Amino acid sequence: MVGLFALACGHWSLQCLQDISKQNVALPQHVWFMLLMVLTITVTAGLLCKKAIFGGLVGALLGMVFPTIFLHDYVLGYSYWETRPSDSMTKQNITGPTLDGQVFDMHKGTGKLLLVDYWATWCRPCVAGLPHVLEVWDKYHAQGLDVVGVSLDKNREHLSDFIHLHEIGYPQIYFDDEDKNGFNNPLAAANNVNSIPQMDLVEPTSGMILTSVPNGRDLNWTAKTALEAMEKAPLASLDLEHKRLATVSLPPYIFGIAGGIAGVLLELFAWRRLLAIPTRPKLKLVK
Repeated sequence: MVGLFALACGHWSLQCLQDISKQNVALPQHVWFMLLMVLTITVTAGLLCKKAIFGGLVGALLGMVFPTIFLHDYVLGYSYWETRPSDSMTKQNITGPTLDGQVFDMHKGTGKLLLVDYWATWCRPCVAGLPHVLEVWDKYHAQGLDVVGVSLDKNREHLSDFIHLHEIGYPQIYFDDEDKNGFNNPLAAANNVNSIPQMDLVEPTSGMILTSVPNGRDLNWTAKTALEAMEKAPLASLDLEHKRLATVSLPPYIFGIAGGIAGVLLELFAWRRLLAIPTRPKLKLVK
């Protein structure tokens, strides 16, 4: 039980740090907000149920982890247009040389939506998120989603071998000049990319950022929602200068609260009885 609790805490701590580092571009489904909300409800339930807080916390953390591991394709949530923060990036111009010797120009694409993935082979979270990017590209490419990688690698040969090994078919923008490698990449510098991975969904005609994805686990749901939103509303009617798409995925909330309540009940009716901790009798004052 202690091991599971530590694993859940570590898992969510890393995701919180990843989301907080991108809070100016991320969506309202920040993990830190979800964590605070679920744990507050759980602790309150634990206090009301004879201080069964530990079981509630363990259950809540395990409940929130559950859908991210076992329910990748299960989507329950909603989307809406929110006011774009004044300090957020609004537009990108993705153009540059590709690894295969061509030139990528986002304005010449035929897709409705462009996923821009800033990454590098030396970035472990980037590599861990690649299966999500490949899945989204395979699933939604026919519906109008294009993908381009902007590599911050410093070695062309190593990057090329990695691309062939993992059978990555979408284009990769790469600058050979040493002073344009890493975070000196002109596109990364122009778009204020200070940490990776970073994924942006861009409307290719105008270059407006429709929304940003703070991590790979939300990519499938966000890409699907963005495509559906663009189909429902004509591009001319979308004020992308002042609005951006916000999505809220509900399973972590639901499973987190359910897990917390289950943990409280488990501690009340099973754990304490299993341990059978004797209580010391209260002393009575004899006059």
